[in-house]
Amino acid sequence: MEIAFICERTARIDGSILENVVVNCNNYDESRLIKCVEIASIRREIESLPKSYDTILSHSNMCLSKGQIQRILIARTIYKDADIYLFDEITNCLGEQMGNDIIEKIDLFLKEKHEFTPHTGIRYLRILIIYTIYKMVMCLI
Repeated sequence: MEIAFICERTARIDGSILENVVVNCNNYDESRLIKCVEIASIRREIESLPKSYDTILSHSNMCLSKGQIQRILIARTIYKDADIYLFDEITNCLGEQMGNDIIEKIDLFLKEKHEFTPHTGIRYLRILIIYTIYKMVMCLI
């Protein structure tokens, strides 16, 4: 069972945006990459950069905002195609509208991936379960 986790302060690797999203650039699915950056609402901004997905990210060369970095890390998490996704305060660096849009896109992605029956409370139930698991894990550490 594959688990993908992202929190407000997830570590970023030095390297290109592509390397930050797909981690293993030798064998990646371009259509999945595009879908993930669209869900994270960062595609337009990446593709407007002079080097696009080949733009290098490093601590000394910070060409993106914290919110943009967070959205790249959201795309990375979704790209993993995990069985379980743990999201912890992933929208803190984002504006309210942007955060809500991304949460809605993630919710739709998860419903499609897991073929959930649409139900008003399922999103909140899933968030509650994830939050509870996260708190249990933090108590063990």
